[in-house]
Amino acid sequence: MALYSQSTQPGQLHLKITNLRNNQGKVSICLYQSSDGFPSLPEKAYRIANADIQQGSSEVTFTDLPPGEYAVSLLHDENGNEKMDTNFLGIPREGYGTSNNAAAIFGPPKFKDARFILDKPVMNIEIKVKYF
Repeated sequence: MALYSQSTQPGQLHLKITNLRNNQGKVSICLYQSSDGFPSLPEKAYRIANADIQQGSSEVTFTDLPPGEYAVSLLHDENGNEKMDTNFLGIPREGYGTSNNAAAIFGPPKFKDARFILDKPVMNIEIKVKYF
């Protein structure tokens, strides 16, 4: 039995990113089709987008996506250096988020907790950015 619709029609994923603590920098969004590289290796992402921030939120739409399993990770890159800044313990200094608002427990969120099935023409997801 398939995990998702047998439709071959491409879909669209619209992300609304909320809870950004300021309008500095940009939001870097990575869309993954598997756990390989999730959530912190953008070079392994299926698609990548960068979005501006306005009034503590941001939006981006990925189009022409084949039906299937995906997960999103994002970074509020406040200083524009294109990487997650951490303290000496490895704790993030910048905001991050994942689809399903998957929790980071003793390490980064897991793909299985962030995954969703794109099986309709348009899917809307809201991700709340978290900060330590």
